Amino acid sequence: MPTSEVHQVTDDLTLIRINDARVKYFESQWHIPEGITYNSYVLRTSEGQCGPSCNSAQMPRWLE
Repeated sequence: MPTSEVHQVTDDLTLIRINDARVKYFESQWHIPEGITYNSYVLRTSEGQCGPSCNSAQMPRWLE
C-alpha cells in the first residue's frame, strides 16, 4: 500500500510525496526493489497556483 507525506516547504510551496513499494521497475527496465517515490510540488502565488503531475493510479491518493 502506498504511503504519502505532505511537507510545507515555505508558506507558498508544498511538497507532496507518495512512496509506492509495489512498483518494481523504473521505466519497465531498471529494477528498483525498494519501490519508487513520486514527488510533486504545489506553488501558490497571487496569480494562481501550479499543481503536480503523478502516476494516474496515485491521483486519488494525491487529492486527499
